[in-house]
Amino acid sequence: MKSQNGEWIGKAEEFIAYFEQTGKKRGSLDVLPKSQKEIDFESEFELIDKKELDQDPDQLRLLESCLSVLADPEQVVQMHYNLADTTVSRSILAMSQEMPGLWVTLATTGDTQRVSFRTETELHHLISRVLSDDTTVRSTQIGCDLSTEAALAFLGILDQYRRAWIISLVRHLEPVTLFSLSDVKERLEEAAVEDFRWALPFTDKLLPIPVAEMSVCEDPRSSLLELIEKGLIEPVDEEATAFELTEAGKVLAEGEKQAASRMVLSKTCSTRNGELAHDVLLFTRSSFDLNLFLMSGAEASMSSLLPGDLELILDNIIFRSSSDAGPDVSPEVTSNDNHKAWYMIKDGEQLGEFSWQQLKQSVKEGELKKEDLVWNSDLPQWVEANTIENLF
Repeated sequence: MKSQNGEWIGKAEEFIAYFEQTGKKRGSLDVLPKSQKEIDFESEFELIDKKELDQDPDQLRLLESCLSVLADPEQVVQMHYNLADTTVSRSILAMSQEMPGLWVTLATTGDTQRVSFRTETELHHLISRVLSDDTTVRSTQIGCDLSTEAALAFLGILDQYRRAWIISLVRHLEPVTLFSLSDVKERLEEAAVEDFRWALPFTDKLLPIPVAEMSVCEDPRSSLLELIEKGLIEPVDEEATAFELTEAGKVLAEGEKQAASRMVLSKTCSTRNGELAHDVLLFTRSSFDLNLFLMSGAEASMSSLLPGDLELILDNIIFRSSSDAGPDVSPEVTSNDNHKAWYMIKDGEQLGEFSWQQLKQSVKEGELKKEDLVWNSDLPQWVEANTIENLF
């Protein structure tokens, strides 16, 4: 295992062995890798190359905190994205009060895994960059609410539309824009394939229940009727043996056909009654549009997004609200007349609370650096100390 720039790189067995020796328990949302073979954890722990880590005990404590968050998180977000159908990235984000205001990330490449942590601001920036949220999108908006199964059927239709377009390019023919019930069924049955270039298979990997186990895969007729009612498709004959997209449906289909990037975010958290809640979001970015499919339980919605919508969606669905972002402390601790209690992350360890005067003194003594993270109850998240007015 190696430590490099706030990131730990190693094999799953090494991270598992390191966590097991802490004696901490795994929770219901555990995303820390589990070994596929019997491991002598004590022996494996002794084999870990800890030379670099041993030189900085704070790195050991920080790694232990990161692994604890992965093993017992309060919220989990899986993030898959592809760029121009050529590059794919898959990672897991986990958050708990073990490291308040920070998200621990776990990425796998072959048999190598990378563990690191990011602030919410950094994740916002990454998602916005992948989806090019800062570039112009159309000022018009379309959208509707529907069932999750109908949304998945429509994703299958979009894949069929794009498939027909690609075939037409290869054969130098006009694309066939009509589709049948059997075409939709075939696309749904192919949802389990490992091919990140298609919207439905790309989304299927992060659904709590795979498409193959849903009734829509066996018989999509009721979903097609729902899509007709929503004005996304229409039959071309009285027997309804063939269908085509409406103008609204074509806007979404063209966006998918010309996708420059796609991202699927799947959030899992525990509800107050102890059940698990799942939200799955598929974003597709084309030259002019940013489209969203949102699936939550049996209900779904789809829409084209306007400038600024992405940030609102991330704040309200994926990331925690500002009232939950800081350390878990009581009101008596976070306020004292007009003075707020401050906290800092120094060398990977959360410290506090501190008064404003104590924080200023830490700066004077060189203990608090500009790049260290600080927080109080007025701040929505941890921020770099140099962003605090009159501190330096």
